[in-house]
Amino acid sequence: MKQKLPKIPESAIQSHIIQYMTMRNWFVMRLNSGMVENKYGGRIRLAPAGTPDLLLIKDGKILFIEVKSAIGKITPLQEEFAEKLRSYGAEVILSRGIDDLQERGY
Repeated sequence: MKQKLPKIPESAIQSHIIQYMTMRNWFVMRLNSGMVENKYGGRIRLAPAGTPDLLLIKDGKILFIEVKSAIGKITPLQEEFAEKLRSYGAEVILSRGIDDLQERGY
């Protein structure tokens, strides 16, 4: 019998990761992509589509984290953007929770 995975939304996972990494003295910034409308009806462009969810910096190290739920999948656009960031020397990882970060030594 298959074990059921808990249904934890990405937003909750992201909040846990932000708290955890902040407690470990990382600077953490949540990145939003797409567009929003301002109160005057104008549109404001945010980060480009495919941008990872979080930008973290500590001791000169730059880390981007794409947060996914237990069943979430990386889109081709997200993978392409991650490869571009890696070409600039940044580390880009997928995390489904704090356990993933601890396994990587964070």
